Amino acid sequence: MRADASSSMDASSSTQEAAARMIDTGKTFREGVLRWYPRHDVTSLDGIVLSHDHADAILGLDDVRGLQNSADPPTPVLVDSRTMHSLQRVFPYLCGTNGKAGIRHVAALDFRTFTPHEPFTVAGLTMLPIPVVHGEDYMSNGFIFGPAHARTVYISDCSRVPPDTMAVLRRERIALLVVDALLKDRAHPTHFSMAQSVELARDLRAACARIFTAASRALPHALRALTCLPAHPAPRQPLRTLMVGTGSDHHDLHAPVYATVACRRAATGSNLPGPVPPHAPLRTLMVGMGSHMEYTATNAELARLRETDGLDVQLARDGLRVEIELEEEDGAAAAAAAAAAAAAVQSK
Repeated sequence: MRADASSSMDASSSTQEAAARMIDTGKTFREGVLRWYPRHDVTSLDGIVLSHDHADAILGLDDVRGLQNSADPPTPVLVDSRTMHSLQRVFPYLCGTNGKAGIRHVAALDFRTFTPHEPFTVAGLTMLPIPVVHGEDYMSNGFIFGPAHARTVYISDCSRVPPDTMAVLRRERIALLVVDALLKDRAHPTHFSMAQSVELARDLRAACARIFTAASRALPHALRALTCLPAHPAPRQPLRTLMVGTGSDHHDLHAPVYATVACRRAATGSNLPGPVPPHAPLRTLMVGMGSHMEYTATNAELARLRETDGLDVQLARDGLRVEIELEEEDGAAAAAAAAAAAAAVQSK
């Protein structure tokens, strides 16, 4: 069985209560929650973001009720306008409650619409939605989040990245790229192939290297050397967790699979931006693979790209943990970075 690609991010800090967010709640959402939430001590859901209105992104919405208590406020659900129209047709009993469960035991949801290229905040995390082509007759959304010096890009359903979105991505300092890869070598009308995902990673790596080079030239020599050092590990900040449904597990049985990404803020003890590696994206994880793609052999093949092209590209797998940064404590800075990217697109 192949699971729907999805991502769950949970975070806590000394200044705010734990917050958990989910990108997409597809047909296998309930199964993923039962399998993975207990292992990562996730007991609630504070916000949901839907990338598009296909079944593999929305059909698990009703099961959100299993994570809610009657005293909880409605869970915010961020969607684009087309997805909102579809939800009103598919889930009238959820959308018609205005975020209140009423007399029936259904999920209490607070639907809010976002606009591509305009940042929004969900449970304290600022995200920038970026439109991507998901078949030439359809647009889906990817998302950019995290601090300006170490962005995470999540694109789960994509067959082509349009020029305005590529312009935004090429201006970002990307630490982690999570991207669609349905087939290995053959093109598909609605999804990236593995080969196309590798090309996207190569393009963005080169763009990030140019950004790093330009930024480092503007720094004094001593500070330039400092930015190349690894992040200081202490004092350790609260972990954040990102779980990505990949569509393939290590044994290629295609059960629901999530890659777990623990996130922490780097503590350098200075006001300098965090370290920006010259070869970002640091890592690319592929999700949504088809049942034909064998995990071990494919990853061995992808590993050779590190030597030949300097690319760190792998298929995501069950239980994979990667440390990234989420800039929740400084939401204003993240919002400013997202707004700047949006303004750059609108000025074109």
